[in-house]
Amino acid sequence: MLKSVTASNLPSPVGPYSPGIAFGELVFVSGQSGREPGTGHVAPDVETQTEQALRNVQAILEAAGSDLAHVIRCGVFLIDMAEFPKMNAVYARMFGGHRPARTTVQVAGLPGPGLRVEIDAVAQHGHTETRKDTEGTEEHGHTETRKDTEGTEEHGSTEGTEVHGKEGRRRAMIPIIEEAALREAMTTARAVDVIRDAFRADGEGRTLVPTVINLEIPGAHGEFHVKTAHITGVPHIAVKIASGFYDNPARGLPSGSGLMVVLDASTGLPAALLLDNGFLTDLRTGAAGAVAAGVLACRAIGTVGVIGSGVQARVQVQCLRVVRAFTRLVCWSPTRQHLERYCREMRADGYDAQPASGPEAVCRAADVLITATPARAPIVRAEWLHEGLHVTAVGSDTPGKQELDAACLARADLVAVDRLAQCAAFGELRHALEGALLTRENVRELGSIVAHREPGRTRDDEITIADLTGVGFQDTAIASEAYAACVRGQP
Repeated sequence: MLKSVTASNLPSPVGPYSPGIAFGELVFVSGQSGREPGTGHVAPDVETQTEQALRNVQAILEAAGSDLAHVIRCGVFLIDMAEFPKMNAVYARMFGGHRPARTTVQVAGLPGPGLRVEIDAVAQHGHTETRKDTEGTEEHGHTETRKDTEGTEEHGSTEGTEVHGKEGRRRAMIPIIEEAALREAMTTARAVDVIRDAFRADGEGRTLVPTVINLEIPGAHGEFHVKTAHITGVPHIAVKIASGFYDNPARGLPSGSGLMVVLDASTGLPAALLLDNGFLTDLRTGAAGAVAAGVLACRAIGTVGVIGSGVQARVQVQCLRVVRAFTRLVCWSPTRQHLERYCREMRADGYDAQPASGPEAVCRAADVLITATPARAPIVRAEWLHEGLHVTAVGSDTPGKQELDAACLARADLVAVDRLAQCAAFGELRHALEGALLTRENVRELGSIVAHREPGRTRDDEITIADLTGVGFQDTAIASEAYAACVRGQP
């Protein structure tokens, strides 16, 4: 039964909400700002505001019979993510050894002048009681103090409490691991190894991959993808939800986001929730490009061409360095400002990154060409391809997208796909099949090549293309390894 938390002089929430709601064994505290409830004063610094916000949370919890020691989850909303270390230091001091699970996000604004942080919370009641359920079976509610996963500070991991009832023992909560911890746990080289193993498993027939769910949101210029798969020998199954909302940058928000649910492959029980904000998807996509180049590109390369200037334009290059040595980049993006920023940032990372006049110049200069755009009309033409070139195309991951002219696939000596059925449905391959420029028999799956069941590149003068749409077994592989690395506390 829902019950509002009431008491005299309770702090007001940020917005027209009740300060808190009690529901069963839980207390939900609405978002609290750093405003002092008595005077309305707001300090100018994020440290003082964070402390005051948590004191406001504490006051509401005490009115509900709980306290900070029983908080199991917090949401933190910052105006400026650069202030995260300052907020985090106060957060750590206020909670002490008990650190609840947390989601931290940057927001464009908060409803009040001078506000820099808002914090909401979910807590358990600060007492233990035994009650009878409707079947007469005793159900024992208790609170466990949360443990950090090997001391990892940011992500927060909530230990599952056990509820005993007629259905037996079940986990009431699962660990929630945030992006910062996942970034710390996973290296680029490790990701390439994990994704290579996943493709090998696919080539050996050890994967079960259902159809992808693609959902477009036309009014918001956005899309969702839901993917999953089972890999024999991998202890977990991941269900990944990824989004791309391409007007978000104008709002000060990232264009891509997502999360993954990790489940035990032997019991079906949830093991963890990975709030990666799309990081693991970005990493496994880049790793897949590296795996493809590892078997399809020439051994010695000098120049990598990049068409695009977003996250994948960066991650593909970083992962490619795991399997091939190079420093020179020739780059093009349809937005000049984005292109200049990309080249500047890649130079800062040690690459000799040079802007090109157009996509044709990129193609003709490249030994390996990476296309990473959301284009819906072909950018690369077949006549620009030259002997020895390898192309990794990652942009066509939903129906309607296309980066390569269909004739490019017909001209190539070898076309490899990450999943034949999937690429035939919405990859670059779809356009070539619809144009009757080649048949499925002319295409090899990357897994079969990695598993040595079919050959990859056999001559230096071949033109090769990898059509990568992103497959659920990649998500299961990267999520299982990232979760295990966080549990181990090291990559």
